[in-house]
Amino acid sequence: ELIEQNAEKCAALVPSLDVGIFSANLKQKDYHQAVICGQVQSCYKKKACYNLGHRDVVIIDEAHLIPSDGDGMYLQMISHLQAINPQLRVVGLTATPYRLDSGLVCGADRVLTEICYQVPLLRLIEEGYLCPLTSKEPNHLMDTQGVGTRGGEFIQGQLDEHAAHEEVVRAAVLELLSWTHDRHSCLLFCCGKKHAGMVRDQLSQQVSSEHVAY
Repeated sequence: ELIEQNAEKCAALVPSLDVGIFSANLKQKDYHQAVICGQVQSCYKKKACYNLGHRDVVIIDEAHLIPSDGDGMYLQMISHLQAINPQLRVVGLTATPYRLDSGLVCGADRVLTEICYQVPLLRLIEEGYLCPLTSKEPNHLMDTQGVGTRGGEFIQGQLDEHAAHEEVVRAAVLELLSWTHDRHSCLLFCCGKKHAGMVRDQLSQQVSSEHVAY
């Protein structure tokens, strides 16, 4: 869906531009257009890059996913395209240029060497690109004591088990409902599958709800 949206936006911004899509999921593999919107899972192999041919610029969204070393899909794709065009430019877009597990996304030893443009969130909110945020201090907090961390973040499985506490979930759901009684819909992010299921069960007693678990 995002690939299709990107292609549509490129075509809308520059109607004369020839835009193609390279995605196995969309069952579409264009090679010859001036601009190709694709997914790395489809583009990273040597044959695909050879067919894509000479490219001047590669723009990577969520650029913090480019590994600092190794032979991940992004690095393989960039290497294959550089073999065709040694002057290839790589541009990365990310909202998180610093990662707790690996530090700055840009550096002299990284694919991305410097930040060339940045925009503050407040400006994006003021200009209408992002919704204004309102933070509220909840009355019921989960005690994370005893939950381990890895790479600066809580260990997912431990956090899920810790969060799936019936009394805390019930209290949090009731508080949420009091905050959102005048809203048409809500999107909640939970700590894991078990926690999400409990939140859904509590919500279902009051409103229509469902959960998506990965």
